[in-house]
Amino acid sequence: MKFKDYLNDDIKKFRELKVGLVKSSAASEVVCRIKEDFDLGVDLLKLKEELNLALKKSYTGKFKFDFCLIEDINIDRLRVKNRDEFLDRMKEKVFKVSDSLAKSQTKLEREIESLRDS
Repeated sequence: MKFKDYLNDDIKKFRELKVGLVKSSAASEVVCRIKEDFDLGVDLLKLKEELNLALKKSYTGKFKFDFCLIEDINIDRLRVKNRDEFLDRMKEKVFKVSDSLAKSQTKLEREIESLRDS
C-alpha cells in the first residue's frame, strides 16, 4: 500500500484524539478502524471500557469516557459521592489511558514514517 493511502481522515483524527467525558460515542469507530490496519500495541477499547466501569461505580449520569476531539465536560464538574477519593482515583486512571493513547499515537507515527521511507 502506498504512503498516500495512509494519509486518510481516520489517521488525521486518530492523531488528535484524547480521552474525555462525552454524552455520546465520539470516536471509538476511528480507533477500531486504525486498529484493523495497524498494531497499536495495547487494546485501547478495552482500557476505555475499564475506565467506564470504574466511572459507573460512583456516577450514574449521562456522561461516559470515550475518545474524542473535544470533551463535553471536565471530570471536576461531575456530582458524585466521596468526591475527593473519586477524583483522585479517576484522574489517575484517565492519565493511564491517555498515556496509552499517546504511546499508540507515537507508534502509529513511527509506522507511517517507516512506510514513507520505504
